[in-house]
Amino acid sequence: MSEKPKAAFILGLIAGILGLLFGIVVLVASSILATIFIGFGGPLILIIGVWWFIAAILIIIGSLWINSGIPSKVRRGGILVLVFSILSLPNWLTCILGLIGGILALVWKPSMQPTQPSQQPPEGEQAV
Repeated sequence: MSEKPKAAFILGLIAGILGLLFGIVVLVASSILATIFIGFGGPLILIIGVWWFIAAILIIIGSLWINSGIPSKVRRGGILVLVFSILSLPNWLTCILGLIGGILALVWKPSMQPTQPSQQPPEGEQAV
């Protein structure tokens, strides 16, 4: 089994799930506000909720790329988590967890597997 950046994956996934939950709460709140106060802040809150929802989905996708363990996908996933965590402000919890997860993914390096030295016979002997 290959080594994977588990902490980066878990933090990014938690950030994405929390972002989804916050996005859903904001969408529900905006629909309630739109029915109570027609035209008073409802559309703006709706846009924020939709944006948080989209950003959270992209954070989760980035986290899944991080979990692949392939260095190029881990790097792309880390960048995706990092960028959309920053863009999910003012959702502070998602932002902080995503920032930490994205940075951990960007600094992760797979461990090098030791190579097997070739078995050469000592001088003067022939290989069978």
